[in-house]
Amino acid sequence: PEPSILDARISPNGRLLAYMSTDSGQPEVFLTRFPEGTGRWQVSNNGGSQPRWAAGSGELFFIGGSGPTSRMLTSVDLGTSPENAIGVPEPLFSLSDNFNNSLKSEEGFDVAADGSRFVMLRSSSSGPDSSPRMILVQNWREELPDR
Repeated sequence: PEPSILDARISPNGRLLAYMSTDSGQPEVFLTRFPEGTGRWQVSNNGGSQPRWAAGSGELFFIGGSGPTSRMLTSVDLGTSPENAIGVPEPLFSLSDNFNNSLKSEEGFDVAADGSRFVMLRSSSSGPDSSPRMILVQNWREELPDR
């Protein structure tokens, strides 16, 4: 049977597809050639989800770990070819509970092109007024003084 492919992301050079699959019984991150779909290389080794590419460095970031208390933002260097250059996944930092809860969505985090910064969604605090909200600021340039 064909593997299920979830949360797929094309590499910056357009040659690889990183994706999550649960075929092994837990989520793991894999690579395949794009657009051919040939080859399959497992990137994560103890659970993984939400692969994200750093556009300028060839690094792949993902949420590593198999349980809610062991989730880590993880990085792996892929070099130029997955056949012989997948590096060892390196945990960068642990994700707290409020990040774990919100990172179940596909868009829980993203990475800057150079891999130096991350943007993450965070769960709101619990309580009666904890419904999700978003603040949209329009025409913000008009608030700045003329230069």
